[in-house]
Parts: sequence; structure tokens; C-alpha cells
Amino acid sequence: MKTTVDVQEIKKFQDMAAEWWDPTGKFKPLHMLNPCRLDYINSQIAYEFDRDLTENLPFEGLKILDIGCGGGLLSEPMARLGAEVVGADAAERNIKVAKVHAEEAALNIDYKHTTAEDLASEGMKFDVILNMEVVEHVSDPLTFITACQQLLNENGLMVCSTINRNPKSYIMAIIGAEHVMRWLPKGTHEWKKFIKPNELYEYIELSGLTPVDKKGFVFNPFLWSWSLSKKDFSVNYVTASVNKGNFYSFLLNLIRKSRKIGITLRSSSEPNFVSRFSAMGAIFSSAESLAILPAGLIVISLRRASSQSGLTFT
Repeated sequence: MKTTVDVQEIKKFQDMAAEWWDPTGKFKPLHMLNPCRLDYINSQIAYEFDRDLTENLPFEGLKILDIGCGGGLLSEPMARLGAEVVGADAAERNIKVAKVHAEEAALNIDYKHTTAEDLASEGMKFDVILNMEVVEHVSDPLTFITACQQLLNENGLMVCSTINRNPKSYIMAIIGAEHVMRWLPKGTHEWKKFIKPNELYEYIELSGLTPVDKKGFVFNPFLWSWSLSKKDFSVNYVTASVNKGNFYSFLLNLIRKSRKIGITLRSSSEPNFVSRFSAMGAIFSSAESLAILPAGLIVISLRRASSQSGLTFT
């Protein structure tokens, strides 16, 4: 598999590597966003793998890959929650910084100077992949996400965040963050490499993964804090997708796009989940399996029911 490493992008982060753990330094935006990112990541993992976040080590037994891990801002919290963590980054200096910080924190994290494509070629497998603020920095997003799909176990989860491409994101993420607030060095982001939500969904589905959730990360300049939004994907946003197999993905897409055969489709702001579907004796609710009935009807259950639903079938 070809590499998706963008040498110029790697150089940008190599030059900033020493500042990963300085909350007032060049990675200040990520430090500010991190609690919101972790809230989303933890809830998605807990839901998908039926884990209780009130337990001492809720992610014990899960193998998590933090791809594009940087200095380990996400790897370390995952390790503290009990997961077996591999942090991978194409920038060697990032890995050196991450290793030192993990040792100082007495955390056992397997940091590797490598790429998603190389890990996939080695046949490595994970239950969860954290793909956060990386896809807008690679040379070929589809190839990169396909490599991530190959790294996931069956029923595995990928959480992927990036930045939307529109005039608002240019004003906020480039002019605001890099030129006005100077949170990031000028040139950290290239607006043309930002990815619209429908484009990211297409990459995810073409890779063989099934999107199951989408939220926006919204910054409030008055409260000086980030929060999750069900409707605002205009700048930063995050998705969750599962590795259910090509047939599962095909069937979900067929359901989403259906406008006939006696089905009434009501769409909300998120084109994500089916909360209730009833037609021709088939009921879609909240189970986890696929079965073929004697009459040939397919009963599919989609984890994620009404609380996260973006689609309702009646």
C-alpha cells in the first residue's frame, strides 16, 4: 500500500514537537479541545463495547491505536482508563516527546514511529482507532482511511475528526487561530485540504466502514470553552464508524436512501441512525445481529437507537 505521508506536513509538526505538553504553547488549541474530544471518544467506546465509565479501568482488554498521536494527548488518557495503547506518528520527534512524557507519568504505551499503511501491512489489528485531526494532513485521505479500516477488528470502532471546508472554517481555523489569536504557527493548516462532512462520509463508506454518528465541536468565545453539537458541523466535527463489513454497509446505505416500498422517511439534522423501522414484517430496533427469516425477510438490528438517531422510519 502506498504511503499517505505528506513530507511538508510532517515537517510542520516536527518543528513544534517540543511544545506538545505546554498548554500555553503552539498546541494550546488541542489542550483546550481535549476535554471535549475525550468526552466524545469515551462515550462512543463505552457505548460500542458496553463499558461502564464509572468503573476503575473501563477500557481494560481493549486495544486502541492512536494514529497521528503527536505527543500523546489522547494516548495517555486511554492508557489511564485501562486500554492497551499503541501510539503511532510519522514525525519521529513527536514519538520521542511522547515516550519521555509517558515514562514520567509511569504509563505503559507502545509508541511507534510509523504510518497507518505500514501497520496495516504488518497485519496489526485494533478494537478502536483514534484518528483525530489527522486526515486533513495526509496526501490521500481515502487511502489513509482504508488503511485504518484494515487495522480494525470486526465490529471495531474508528473515531475520526477533522475540519470542514467552507468560508467560516477559513475565517475561524486559519485567519482566527493562526493570524489573529496566533494559537498556531502560520501555515499549520491548508484550507484546501479541509474535508466536508459528506466527503468524509464518502471516504469512510468507500473504505468499508459504516458511519454511525457525527457531532460538531463548537467553540464558545464568551465561555472560552468547547462543547459538542448535534447540528453545528461548520468548522470542527467528529465522526464514529464501525467495521461491520461491506454487506452491512451496503444495506445501511440502501435503507438511508430508500424513498419507496411503503417506507416513510423522516430525516433529522443527523443522517446517522435508524431508531425504528417497520415494513413488510421487518422491525429495525436496537439489537446487534443479522438473521435471515424463513420467509427471506432480513431483520437487522442497529446498535444505537433513538437517543442518537438521525433517521426515523415508521
